[in-house]
Amino acid sequence: MKTLLAGLVALAWASAAHAQAPRADFVLLNGKVVTVDPLFDVAQAVAVRGDRVVAVGTTAQVRAMAASGARVIDLQGRTLIPGLIDNHGHYARAAQTWLREARLDGVLSRNDALEKLRARARTVKPDDWVLVIGGWSEGQFADDPRGFTRQELDRLVPDHPVYLQVNYSHAYVNSLALTAAGIDEKTPDPRGGRIGRDGDGRLTGRLDGAGAYMPVFRKIPPLPPEQAIAGATALLSDLNRVGITAIGDVGGFNFSPDFYKPFDALHRENELTVRVYNTVWGDVHTPEEVTAWLPQIPRIKPFRGDDLRDTVGYGETMYVPLHEATAESTTPPAPADLAQFRRVATAVAEAGLYAHIHAHFHARISAFLDVIQDIDRSVRALRPYRWTIVHAEGVTAEDLERMRRIGMMVSVNNWPTVGYEDQQAAFGERIYARPPLKLIRESGLRWGIGTDATVVAPINPFFSLYWLVTGKSLSGHVATHDTVSREEALIAWTKSNAYFFFRENELGSIEPGKLADFVVLDHDYMTVPADAIRDIKPAMTIVGGKIVYTAR
Repeated sequence: MKTLLAGLVALAWASAAHAQAPRADFVLLNGKVVTVDPLFDVAQAVAVRGDRVVAVGTTAQVRAMAASGARVIDLQGRTLIPGLIDNHGHYARAAQTWLREARLDGVLSRNDALEKLRARARTVKPDDWVLVIGGWSEGQFADDPRGFTRQELDRLVPDHPVYLQVNYSHAYVNSLALTAAGIDEKTPDPRGGRIGRDGDGRLTGRLDGAGAYMPVFRKIPPLPPEQAIAGATALLSDLNRVGITAIGDVGGFNFSPDFYKPFDALHRENELTVRVYNTVWGDVHTPEEVTAWLPQIPRIKPFRGDDLRDTVGYGETMYVPLHEATAESTTPPAPADLAQFRRVATAVAEAGLYAHIHAHFHARISAFLDVIQDIDRSVRALRPYRWTIVHAEGVTAEDLERMRRIGMMVSVNNWPTVGYEDQQAAFGERIYARPPLKLIRESGLRWGIGTDATVVAPINPFFSLYWLVTGKSLSGHVATHDTVSREEALIAWTKSNAYFFFRENELGSIEPGKLADFVVLDHDYMTVPADAIRDIKPAMTIVGGKIVYTAR
């Protein structure tokens, strides 16, 4: 009798709560809703009012909440996941070239890559370039994992300069691009670079190292101001197409704060289709520049925006001479450089700012932690601000324990999706534990993932989820033995990444009260064969209750 009475009371309470629930103006029914809530529940339907979720439950429950005239989408059994969040990328900079790029993200055939370049050449203006600025590597071409020669690019695109950059490693160019940069057979190898030549001394079109390829890169015409909004819009559309609903932009080299203006303009016009959060890039190279920059740090005022557009902190670089490359280094930073790091980091802590700190390997991470622990003891400002080490390929158990005591976080990147072959030479067998996902998971630290797009890796989060779950690069080669479960990978791309923007109460899961950011998938992420995860495509992307992408 007590059990029956309790059940009747519970039913009556649930009915009353349902009667008081707000009516929904948008409902998605008959699906598999992977909520990523604390229990990782799976539901059938979601109700939305305005830009927020008001209910998650069965189709019958949610259908009953729909207001007259509500928009109704029948998911027809498709899987719905939270919007995917990239906690670390260089997107504002990418918008400056996006309209002119023939992106090779996920192109697994060299012949297909050549066709994309040829097609791009047919659409560019007479005085423009054909560009691919990162997001790919030769190893992803299953049919022919080679780069491109100058002669081949000359035949393919005879009337436009061609510039194809691979990571921050090297680039392939045609003769017109070499001529634009004043490079010929007599040009000596520059400092920090090598100009490719064949056995007869003729230029091959390959430029190794920034010293060699940057003189060509700098000749690429800047984006005309009247195209700035179109460039940002094109980039956002492609992000929506792959299911990304929020990004963390970290500035970067060759960056200007003006690159955020197109996104701000779209926000003012209510046309921003991805949530854009940024940290402030401190472009300081010398002690004198640090001295001039320090008074600017307290003027950085985060969290003055809204859920769509905001500044959240500082980073990724504190002092540019300490910006570590991805090739492994065991050399500790020079004391003089570390002293400048301390000056900037102290000012960031005293200003109460979140810091997103670029560091790849133990020698650099450990030296930074020495400084950060000193600052934490003196300023006592780090714990609430979730300071983060980003990249962390060489982080050790000792580093992670020190970070745990301070209250820091870790952001890893998915460069092995396309960078595995390039990095294998530097890492050897150690490649299979870089980044050390098992150590990071077992440390108890909160961790998330960013692409580091658009130069280092592709923008597509399903390539990243594929790598996390299978350990494979896009070429299908085993890139790491440190894999994670599908649940852990999805949490890293959603709920965990919301913490990096201090939006964990707003984003990252499908729960009542949170913002209605969803992705409808063409295949079920939770059940498809693991090797098929990379081929999943969004059928629909929704940001704040608005449909921003629908597959044709």
